[in-house]
Amino acid sequence: MIVDLELRLSAELSAESEDALREIVRFDEYASQRLCSTTELAPMSSILLRSESAASSQIENLTVGTLDRFPERTRRGRR
Repeated sequence: MIVDLELRLSAELSAESEDALREIVRFDEYASQRLCSTTELAPMSSILLRSESAASSQIENLTVGTLDRFPERTRRGRR
């Protein structure tokens, strides 16, 4: 099982991960200041997951444009 595996990172990768974490925290603080502290952002993990998913779909050419998704609407608009 995955839970039983031990994760071993190189010193370089560990340092890069820490740098990324600091940047995410910095972004979070900046966004909170810009959007006011009463505005809640989606958890960063959700934002990153959606971004990765969208990028992966584009790389694999699985994206569908608006014209392809709703052809009946676009045809009506062109008449």
